[in-house]
Amino acid sequence: MSTLRVHHFYALTILNWGALCAAAIAEPQGPVTLTNEKIRLTINPSVGRAVDFGRVGKPNLLRITDQSLLNTAKAAAARYQGYGGDMLWPAQQDMWDEIRGAGGNWPPLGEIDGPNWTIVDQSASHVTIQSPQGPVLGLVAKRRFELKPDSTEVVITNTFERNVLPERMEQYPILIWSVTGAVEPEYLLADVSPDRPATSTYVALINSDPAALVTNLNSNTALRFNNRGHGPGREVRAGQQKLGMYGNWLAAIYADDIFLQRTDYNPKGLFPDKANTEIYSSQSARGGYVEVEILSAAESLKAGQSMTNTVHWRLVERPKDIPDEELVRRLAAER
Repeated sequence: MSTLRVHHFYALTILNWGALCAAAIAEPQGPVTLTNEKIRLTINPSVGRAVDFGRVGKPNLLRITDQSLLNTAKAAAARYQGYGGDMLWPAQQDMWDEIRGAGGNWPPLGEIDGPNWTIVDQSASHVTIQSPQGPVLGLVAKRRFELKPDSTEVVITNTFERNVLPERMEQYPILIWSVTGAVEPEYLLADVSPDRPATSTYVALINSDPAALVTNLNSNTALRFNNRGHGPGREVRAGQQKLGMYGNWLAAIYADDIFLQRTDYNPKGLFPDKANTEIYSSQSARGGYVEVEILSAAESLKAGQSMTNTVHWRLVERPKDIPDEELVRRLAAER
């Protein structure tokens, strides 16, 4: 089981964020929106992330704490800003403090989530953005977002390139960790691979064991997570919960739609969290908040090497009046 961690989006840090992001600051570039007849996707390079995703004419399913991100570029901030949306982190959270030598396990490393990114390629159906080279890990990140025609699918190709290997950094494995802040769903479903290296269906990653919030499904090949079942005065009294699984997909279930994220789980890969998909849920007096997270296998990158991980997003119309077991079978068949 992973060690206990603090994972809090609302906290600000007293650390000088600008000192952590010593790379050259790019000129902020404003958001780019891709659309087809079914869905839209907005990427804001100035914060290095997706900031809007949903059906045409329907609400945004990404949780955003600063709505100006949808139409405005942001200058680099002096301190870490948890804007929400979909972002990347480059290493296991338990290692952040040791990697940078200060600051604990929050805020995220300033390599990727902080500096302005730039657009390096785009067309009517795709856009590629690139980060500056990070000063601590020597990484450059690229993210290619592509809308499939006449489809609700988005293909996100994330790549880390190591230009230099700074002293002492060779001991820390690198992983591509995509973190999607989502509008709170009714509940979540997760695939659980039969090839997982454990008998349990999940690992508890933060606070108490969320067993009271988990229902195992389909002979322990999937689970349901009741994200609305914890918090003050609720079944499990913990403001934050996090669990991790080995599997190929995660799904946030809304009233009319399902936000499905799919990846390819490699049973032979190294996963420091003992999971390659994770769900984070926060419940407080300010309401609910959920993250859907996908992690690549960790690798020890040398200078000149790169690694890639692909994540597929799809909106699936929610079937009415079917049990979770059948819904799991249908989502597993979505390709």
